Amino acid sequence: MVLLPFPRPRPLLLCLSTLAFAALLAGCQNYYIPPPQPSVTINPSAGPIGFGPVVIPLATEDSSGKISPGTQQFKAAVYYSPDHKVSWSIVDPVSGNDLPGGKEPDGSAPYGTIDSTGLYTAPALPPAHDIFVVTVSAQALSSAHAQAQVQLTTPAPVLTSVTLQTSGSNPQSVPAMVQGNSYTLTLHGQFLYSNSVATISSGAAGAVVAPTGATAPFQSLTVPVTVNAAGLTQIGITSPNSTPANPVNVVVEPDSPAASSALADLIESVGANSSGAPILANKVYVPLAGANHVAVVNGDTGQQLSSGGTPVDIAMPSGFAPTAAAADPQTNTVAVTSATTNSLVLVDATNDTVTNTYAIPNSATTTFSDGFTCGVCGAVVDASRNEAILDTASGYLTLNLATGAASTPIAAPAAENFAYDSATQRIFAPYFTSSGSGLNVINLATGAVQSYSLPSTAGFTLGSELTAAAFDPSTSLGLLADAASGEYTAINFNAATASGGSITAPAAQFSVTSACSGGWRAAQLEPSSHLAWLGNSGGCLAVATLPSAPFAGSPAAPAAIRWAQLGAGPDGVDWSNATAPQAETVMIGLNSTIYGLALRGDGKYLARVDLAAMEQASAPSSPADSNQVNAAGAVTYIPIQ
Repeated sequence: MVLLPFPRPRPLLLCLSTLAFAALLAGCQNYYIPPPQPSVTINPSAGPIGFGPVVIPLATEDSSGKISPGTQQFKAAVYYSPDHKVSWSIVDPVSGNDLPGGKEPDGSAPYGTIDSTGLYTAPALPPAHDIFVVTVSAQALSSAHAQAQVQLTTPAPVLTSVTLQTSGSNPQSVPAMVQGNSYTLTLHGQFLYSNSVATISSGAAGAVVAPTGATAPFQSLTVPVTVNAAGLTQIGITSPNSTPANPVNVVVEPDSPAASSALADLIESVGANSSGAPILANKVYVPLAGANHVAVVNGDTGQQLSSGGTPVDIAMPSGFAPTAAAADPQTNTVAVTSATTNSLVLVDATNDTVTNTYAIPNSATTTFSDGFTCGVCGAVVDASRNEAILDTASGYLTLNLATGAASTPIAAPAAENFAYDSATQRIFAPYFTSSGSGLNVINLATGAVQSYSLPSTAGFTLGSELTAAAFDPSTSLGLLADAASGEYTAINFNAATASGGSITAPAAQFSVTSACSGGWRAAQLEPSSHLAWLGNSGGCLAVATLPSAPFAGSPAAPAAIRWAQLGAGPDGVDWSNATAPQAETVMIGLNSTIYGLALRGDGKYLARVDLAAMEQASAPSSPADSNQVNAAGAVTYIPIQ
């Protein structure tokens, strides 16, 4: 037997050979399977919900309050490569260039850095483009790479305080700004950046400026602002890709009050703290004719100011008998007038001393039907023009507070209390005399006097004892008090039409209550809250909510009216037995609380009423009507010596 050798198979060669398929097969084929190529993965590659960019904050704060740049640890895995080393870079979203480690050729790192371990660290300042790409590449084969899209977010800014740097003094803890002026504010807080945007609710804010030499996030920024309206103003700041900061309320003093009053109020320094910074307060100036001096009260603490234990009061010239005061916050002065003396006394509010006495060109007197006799009957100050607007028995005139120069009086009946709009230089002057009553609109710029007429469809009259007027410059709503009927007339001067010597505007009347003895004769307005502060000669006071924006047509009834009977003061004297509280005004405390002030007729006590608290007060046990409240918890009685 012959043994034939067994043929050895060829590697990777498959031959098919049979008699049945011999004719179909022409030969054999070879198949080659290459080894896998290197590849790279990156983690995280998407946001926590599985898609979108990886979100990284610019900065974070730990439990101890330390602020550090935001970080993100990226990890890479390399497959099918004998070398598992990788390189990290950031793709510039503008040029498209690959930035090794995140650094530009000049060494800067506008989008942050990423080290050899994949630890990304955010930049100090927000980049112009907050979305970019992080790349990881295998060193053995640069084409083997993976990418993750990143979005930087700015932490929500936090405002802690706002200060106003005044020339030659320390920063003020709360800005005491004046309507119509421009200032530079410093915003203090956390997570503030150079691309943050400052806002102001009643004006305009410019671009923020970061402190020199500081690193972001900053603890302070400066910003120029212009304030257009008086009252509470909100300062805020926002940053891209973050929620807005908590706003800070500041007080803007009016360049002129909404209505004349015997009381003047302005924000002034009342001392200094341990650091030498001024302590600010609402200083209220209270004329006391019988004592011939002006008392000075801290409206925020609810106490009369004292010096060395002695109450602060400002002695007036002999025989002056002050009856009214008006403040000029631009020059920190107070103008004081007397009903029986044709002169104006100017007081420096920084040290509460008399600086000048100016003559007023008036030689007449007038007597109202309630028995009040005056030569100079009322005053407001237009701070933007440094002028006192004087209501005299000879007419209405202006007096320059720097020079004492007076204008020629514009003939019109005197008012017990009048309103003034500094934007248009219009006086709203109610009057009541033996020959009739009415409302005159006097233009100081032109000297024109127009008599207000109700629309023919009004269905009511203005009244026979028009004692006060107030004006809201942001809504052009006027308010008129008639002590005889107890009615208030709201007039929409936003829809006024004029013809010759007359002016007509839609109007509506409302009443507070008929449960109080005496007439409702006083009216004041706080323009930022649009609250009306109303007074009654029988010891009742009221707050009413008026429209907050301009409107067409006749005014609607106030959204809310609340009234209260003051009753007896701390000395046991009933408020209604101390003659009419005609001296009233409104002020905004440095705690952002809006207060109504009312002087008792004997000048012994000043009532300071929290108007918001009065609106929310509960009814007494047996209310006279649904609007009566027990305002005891809202009232602070300030004794005056």
